[in-house]
Amino acid sequence: MADAGRLCKLKRVFRKLPLKNIIIFESNPDFCDNTYWFYRYIAPRVCKKYKFVWIIKDKQRALKKLDGFKIKCVLECPQGFVQRLRKAYYLNRARFIFDGNSYVQKRDGRQCRVFLGHGMPLKMVYGYGKHTGDADLFTVSSDFFIVPYSKLRDCPENRVISLGCPRDDVFADKSLTLETLLPQFKGKRPIIWMPTYRQHKNGKSNCCCENQFPMGLPILKTHEQVEKLNTFLGCKNLILFIRPHPVQDMSVFSVESFSNIIIVDEKFLVNNNIQLLELMAVSQALITDYSSLYYDFLLTDRPIALTVDDIDIFKKRWSFWFDDMESNIVGERLNSIEDLYDFLETVVQNKDLLAQKRAEAKQRFHKFSDGKSAQRIYQYLVDNYDL
Repeated sequence: MADAGRLCKLKRVFRKLPLKNIIIFESNPDFCDNTYWFYRYIAPRVCKKYKFVWIIKDKQRALKKLDGFKIKCVLECPQGFVQRLRKAYYLNRARFIFDGNSYVQKRDGRQCRVFLGHGMPLKMVYGYGKHTGDADLFTVSSDFFIVPYSKLRDCPENRVISLGCPRDDVFADKSLTLETLLPQFKGKRPIIWMPTYRQHKNGKSNCCCENQFPMGLPILKTHEQVEKLNTFLGCKNLILFIRPHPVQDMSVFSVESFSNIIIVDEKFLVNNNIQLLELMAVSQALITDYSSLYYDFLLTDRPIALTVDDIDIFKKRWSFWFDDMESNIVGERLNSIEDLYDFLETVVQNKDLLAQKRAEAKQRFHKFSDGKSAQRIYQYLVDNYDL
């Protein structure tokens, strides 16, 4: 109790002091998503003026440098008085805050907070969005999302601006290849499967669906099916990267890595020193369901398949932004293992049956495809907030 009282007094002192040239960053997982790609762009441009502080969740991930620039890492849930004091100091004295997931609230009206988020709304998670809090700028990928995003985040529409998503800049980098990212898979044709979560790893009942797939994935029901799929992929020279959602309860996930099926968890990304969006950028097709990453992958102009075998169950938990998903979210619908094989065959044969419809969707959901979203946000902040 004594420490808590001292900390409250110190916070009041911090708020009376001038702000310092400190920028706070936050993402989930640590060092990724829109926040990371924006950091990557601005770090070399403002490093002489600002100190960089990352709010991290995993103390094992603490770094002294990120992409060659000095950073300070502060735990989101600090233990002990000294760690809590350090966090309070930075949060109360930082000039800028860039967050994307855990809502790093402003402590002072003089601060500028930019909520970069982690995707455009597809399922409307109002219970989560209403806690976003006060931010000076919310960035979206298209004018189409201004109204739904302002409703989701409970914020004024004039603070939602379509400048693009920094993470999508990677799709304009034509130098990226599977061989440069993961040379051990040289010669393979990569496909990425990215399901959204059904059961939350923290056991949040309001974030969980009733359905629990036997393997933890849609479509696949048995180990035998997984083994047969692995054999099929090998025969077709395909490599399937399965990325479980970061908050998925992995205790119900039973698929393991095979020769042609690779589970891309956070450990895999860290060990191979790659970003998830880079792996998406080199993938020749996407399999997903109700994930906002659907919108991002539209920028690749490559095939997308949607596993919808549990859509009726999923709708009982989540509301979709679109009443008519079939017309608005373009992709091959997969309801069975046979549908999955059919889709993989079209990829092998370079048959893209929905290319035109996806192109129309891309125009609707993306105002820009030039790889300069981070640059636009940076310039906006320079012009309006003296970054």
